[in-house]
Amino acid sequence: MRVEGSVFPRAGKYAVLISLVATLFKFADEKEILDIQRLQTGKESALFSGFTFTLGFILVFRTNICYTRFHTGSQSACTMRSKLLDAASNIAAFTTRDVARNKSTEEFIHKVVRLFSLAHASALEVICELPDQEFPVLDVDGLMAEDMRPLTRLSGHLRVDLVFMWINTVIMDGLYSGLISAPAPIVSRAFQDLEQSKAEFHQMLQIISIPVPFPYSQVATVLLIIYSMLAPLLVVLWTAHPVTTFFVTFITTLPMWSIELIAAEIEHPFGDDVNDLPVFEFQQDMNESLLLLIDPCSRRVPRLSPNADFTMHVSHRKSLRELTQEFKLHELDTSRDCNGCDVVSEGSAGSQTSKRSEEDEAIAKIALPASHIAHATPACFWLMASKDPTSSRVEPTKPVYKESPGTVHDVNPVVPQSIQYIPKLGSPDATRESTGKSSDLAEVCNVLGQQQGLSLDPLRSQHSEQILVDI
Repeated sequence: MRVEGSVFPRAGKYAVLISLVATLFKFADEKEILDIQRLQTGKESALFSGFTFTLGFILVFRTNICYTRFHTGSQSACTMRSKLLDAASNIAAFTTRDVARNKSTEEFIHKVVRLFSLAHASALEVICELPDQEFPVLDVDGLMAEDMRPLTRLSGHLRVDLVFMWINTVIMDGLYSGLISAPAPIVSRAFQDLEQSKAEFHQMLQIISIPVPFPYSQVATVLLIIYSMLAPLLVVLWTAHPVTTFFVTFITTLPMWSIELIAAEIEHPFGDDVNDLPVFEFQQDMNESLLLLIDPCSRRVPRLSPNADFTMHVSHRKSLRELTQEFKLHELDTSRDCNGCDVVSEGSAGSQTSKRSEEDEAIAKIALPASHIAHATPACFWLMASKDPTSSRVEPTKPVYKESPGTVHDVNPVVPQSIQYIPKLGSPDATRESTGKSSDLAEVCNVLGQQQGLSLDPLRSQHSEQILVDI
């Protein structure tokens, strides 16, 4: 039993009040203060039954109309959010994979994320009409103030229309500039999702603009008041004891008032009441889903591990909960074992060297995901410059991690084979082999992480003069 949001407290108050009046009438009739028995006609039972049937039919019909509005509003709100997310994810997926335009692509996706969050928040503000409440928008300050000024001069659905126009323009600009590399017929899918989300917005706007017809509400309220006045008198005639009068009146008036209050509660589904739709949670869910679009993991598709079973044997199936638990245990083991692990070069696997010496000579540190490890769970290994002066290849060391005394596991990490090392790329005599190269170490590491599923971090400040290219 829950009291918050329930109609029983209010309906119970009305029913108790009417029942107390009926009990007083019964006491007055027994003390012969009032002669209520003279009101008997012999046909009051049939008349009251017909009146009760009419009142019940009207109340149920009105409640059905209100529930239809509530269901339609909730369905439209969820559909609008899902269509906006589909359009945003499609736009992000349609962007180019050209490494040289990574920065422009990232700025484009960030702009799309902010505009979609603004569109959803603007739609909910119009629907809810809550002047004291504000829906959070993802980094709205990241948009130019002079560009946002027209939005502040508008209100209502015109503000939503303007944001949708901006989104359409951004998509077309992405097509013309080449940031969206998908063909135009494929990109039209995003426009269709935007159109459907706009239609759902107008569906919700219709709910708040067109209320339940006033005659239904008026007739239901007036007949319920008449019922509450007649019920005590008639129950007095049909009962022989004041206690019986109280309980019979209570159980006959409580359902009627409960149905009326339910209809009034769900008639307007958008608001801040307990039984209204959780519109603020809708906006938070929208923002969280949009933030996922700018996460690098959303643009990196999981790859098959070397131990993948192509027969899809039943014994290799597991649930997501089991997989999550394995990852948590792996992270705990990695954090515990990495503190004392030793790194051994490939040429001298039998003799261990200190981790500090390898770190001093390393160019970059690569953290390997668990799926890249065959028989162990190492945390990282180092990229070392080639000893051959005629070669610019970077040769990865083959690490050996000691998990416990007396137990050494040999690992076979999967590393990209097209990494080259060019010292001092920023110097005048340095050359670049193609337009796909980058002079920013952080940018190249980010690109390598997105394409190869690895995480590259520079070890020392002097490594900023070194670069990884040919990704």
